[in-house]
This record gives sequence, structure tokens and C-alpha cells, in this order.
Amino acid sequence: MLYSNVQIEMGPKAKENSLQFIKDKTFINLQFLHDLLGTVLYIHDNGSPPIRFQFNPDSMQLIFGIQEVVEQKDKRIVLKAWDGEETLQSQMFDLVDNQFCMWKLPFYPTKIGYQLYEIIDQQWKLVKQHSSYLIHRIHINMDITVGKLVVKKGDETEEHDITIRQEPIKTGSSSSEQPWIDAERQRLKINKGVEIRQLGSLFLPYKGGSSHQESWQLIVNELLKKAEQRIWIWDPFLDESILDELFVLGLKKQTLDIKLLLSEFEGEKTGEDKQVKRQDDDSIEVKNSSFPRCTAINNYFAERNESLEALKRFEVRNWYRSGKHTFHDRFIIIDDFVWSIGSSLKDIGNYHTTIYRLEGDLPEQVIEEFKNGWEGHFGHMKPRGLFIFPDWRLIPKGEQNE
Repeated sequence: MLYSNVQIEMGPKAKENSLQFIKDKTFINLQFLHDLLGTVLYIHDNGSPPIRFQFNPDSMQLIFGIQEVVEQKDKRIVLKAWDGEETLQSQMFDLVDNQFCMWKLPFYPTKIGYQLYEIIDQQWKLVKQHSSYLIHRIHINMDITVGKLVVKKGDETEEHDITIRQEPIKTGSSSSEQPWIDAERQRLKINKGVEIRQLGSLFLPYKGGSSHQESWQLIVNELLKKAEQRIWIWDPFLDESILDELFVLGLKKQTLDIKLLLSEFEGEKTGEDKQVKRQDDDSIEVKNSSFPRCTAINNYFAERNESLEALKRFEVRNWYRSGKHTFHDRFIIIDDFVWSIGSSLKDIGNYHTTIYRLEGDLPEQVIEEFKNGWEGHFGHMKPRGLFIFPDWRLIPKGEQNE
């Protein structure tokens, strides 16, 4: 970002027009002109073609524009936004009838970039690309007041500050020096923690028809998206219907620990108690009719094989007994906070449901029991285990991890 020491004097009407112009062009709603400083982060390229590429944190818009009329050629632009060093999202736009495009980002990026393509010799070819960290480059001249100078002119008295000039404060000269970004991330993390503490219990009424997606989205927005450390879901009846949002969160926040613990016994759907057959190579033969929910979850990840390398801390396990579930109650664990769910997440919204926030020592007790249950330790019960993701393997009765 570039700053200029410019004094602007204008009347109320001119200021109003200027603020409206800024709002129309940048989508930023300002009350004062100086509020604009530090708001729009942009890359300005005067090459050919001249590019204006900016990010507006108020509207979360990434905006690309070619600033001059250029030769009419089919153009495509790929906009890129990084969340940290490893997570990247990109979006392609055609620039046929206009020379700009906008993309509303779902997160605050640490780095932005673009790739501009044109049709050359009947083929799409890369003609320009650039990326840059969003660093506030700030230069502050600071004067320190050390006293007052009183000047008398006849009957009038004037006071002037006596100041000394310090060395300018400079920051943000490299990608590794990002104090403002780091401070903003810490502030957001603290605010999310406060939001979770303030959030109590939720009541999700049945609204008729199928309101599963609406109710599930409320849980995602109010609980899951606020997680910074972990999302552990303990629900015997889980199925693949809740995986989309969790999959995206796992890709976006690769340090987030996501664990799903369910209990589907073999033949649950048909009422038959079958046995899983072990093969000589220690793999398992599981028919769809035996574990339909587990199989559907495993297939979900198999169909997204190209993204699994980036899904670093996502696991799904199933513990079951012969003809019985291993547990019944349902919990959502977000960081160090715990909610008890009235119905399974796969059925959420199909009935009246209350999600109760646990208080006192209860969250700690539930978290500790989840850790035990994750390893298959359920007191006197000796369940069998089926690891669903990232492994797909059978844990026979009595062979749980110690």
C-alpha cells in the first residue's frame, strides 16, 4: 500500500459525493475519508495490459480489472487466494464483454494472486501472472512533545509544542514480517473463543417438510466454523450427509483436528447379525448391505481422492457390538466446549431438537470419555472396530489400542 501526505480541503457536499463514489467503486461504506487508509489492499501493475488487482476486507471482495481499453481478445482470469501457506482456493472467470471481475472470498486471505490467459494461435496461453502477500507497509514519522513554548504578541498569547523527531517506524518489508496480519489473526482467534463461550444452548424447531439442511447449516455456522483446535463428533447414527461442510473445513484449516465417532453394527439395517470375514491379507470384506453407513462414508472420501493429501487431520471410526450399538448419546465437541444433541445429526431438522451446552465439570468428563471411546475402550464392553478413514480396516474384538 502507498501513502501520500496530502492535505485535502472540501465542502460537505463534495465530501458526501466522494464517499458515495468510493462506495460505488470499492463497495466500502465510509463515514470519513481517512477511514479509507489501510482498508483496500491492492497490486498495481502499469505493464501491458495495465492491471488493477485489489482485495477489499470490508466486503471480502477480490477485484481484478484491466484499466485501459485493450485489443479485443478472449481472456480468462484465474483469481487465487491463500489461507496460510498450504491452503489455496482459485476461481476462473471469462473476460469477454468486460474487463473486470469480482470474487467474494469465504475467508480473509494472507496472499492473493492472478493468472491472465488469452487466445493465441487458437490456444489458451498464459500472458501475465502475479501474487503478493497482503502486508501493511507502513511508514510513520513520529514527533514527541517535550514541552510548551509560550509566545506573547501584544495582548495575545500563543502556545506551541516543542517536539523532537524520532527515527521513522517502518514495518512490513518482507513476506516473513507480518505483524498486522499476525495481530489480526490473534484477535479473530480470541473473538471466536469469546463467541463460543457466549453461545449457550440451541433449539431447532421442526418447520415441516425437510428442514435438515437448514438446521445443519445453523450448527455449522454457530458452532463448527468457530473451532480453532478441534471438532469431535460423537454420534452413533452418523452418515455421509454431514461430510461436505466438514470436508471443506478440514481442507481450509489443516491444523484442525476432526474426528467422527459412530456405532453401526453389522446387519443393523436388515436386522441380521453377520460376521465380517477376514481375508488372508488382513484386509476386510464388507458388503454394502453389512455396513451401509460406513461404506457410504468411505466411498465419499474415495471419490475425492485428489484432495485427500491435503486432508491431514480428519479421521472416522466405528465401534460396534454383535447386534448392538456401543453407545447411544450424541455430543459435539468444539475445542474445550461440549454440546449434547437431542437427535442424531443425520436427522437434525426432521424433529424438534435441542442442543444443550454442558457446564461445570461435564465437558472435561465427556472429552476424556471420547478419548477412551476413540480407542475402543468402553468399560466392560469389548467392541469390534471398523476404521473408516483414512484407514479402512477391521479391529477384531479385544484388540483395541492400549
